[in-house]
Amino acid sequence: METVSLTISAETFARLQKYAVPLVDTNDTILQRLCDHWDASPPRDGFKSHAIYTPLVRPEPTCFKTSRGVELPIPLALYAEYAGKRIDVSVTKDGFAYNGRYFSDPSSVAVAAKKDLGASDTQASTNGWTFWMLGGRRGVPQSLDTIRKAWLTEQSRRQRVRVSQLA
Repeated sequence: METVSLTISAETFARLQKYAVPLVDTNDTILQRLCDHWDASPPRDGFKSHAIYTPLVRPEPTCFKTSRGVELPIPLALYAEYAGKRIDVSVTKDGFAYNGRYFSDPSSVAVAAKKDLGASDTQASTNGWTFWMLGGRRGVPQSLDTIRKAWLTEQSRRQRVRVSQLA
């Protein structure tokens, strides 16, 4: 190994010694470890280095969590029939999308849709889990409640597994 002479101040040498493992490290191994650390996580305060910065890209969410915590898959197309009209809604990462607005739960979007079709406040009140349907075009229609019940069953099973692992 070829060596190079390096002149550093006593203050810098003392700082290097703080990173040393006594009777193991040399000045060279300390500097190697500092360089490795620098390469692995370069500062973000404007110093230029040979490292290539890649921004953190968050994966697109695969489910939307309702206001009560139920997770629904994205994308999910839902529909309902009310007052002789078909209403289409989709579940997105931002919630239940309907007429350019987003709602955090199925009941609030059902109320908004029914009001848009002329329902009064009392007529519009509804259980969104049973109001919205899926699978009507290619299969047997099911209410959104079937997905919720399956999700709740799975959560209950996972909780029992966690509790049994603690025992």
